[in-house]
Amino acid sequence: MKRSLGYGILCVFILSGCAPQKSAPPRTVVSVLPVKPEVVQTTARFSATIKPRQAIELSFKVPGTVESLLRLTANGETRNVQEGDRLDQGLVIAQLETRDYRLAVQTAQAAL
Repeated sequence: MKRSLGYGILCVFILSGCAPQKSAPPRTVVSVLPVKPEVVQTTARFSATIKPRQAIELSFKVPGTVESLLRLTANGETRNVQEGDRLDQGLVIAQLETRDYRLAVQTAQAAL
């Protein structure tokens, strides 16, 4: 009986020594760089053709560029006058830029 007890203790010591040893995890190589300011381009250039959503033909006695259109309030929203809107007589629907005419008047006054 002593012999089997001795073999049992010996087996426990042997088996406890057979467990796989835990190895340390492999080291990760890390490189460190100093922080420094850098210029980052945040703009992009694209070529495009711009077309109006809607074109309206108006005729005037003189040539020029439209400066403003009549603004109407409908359904709680303010918008430009549109085709089919009912307007009162005498309203100014569109106004031309007057810069060229003002410059012509100033030039004529300076010539006097």
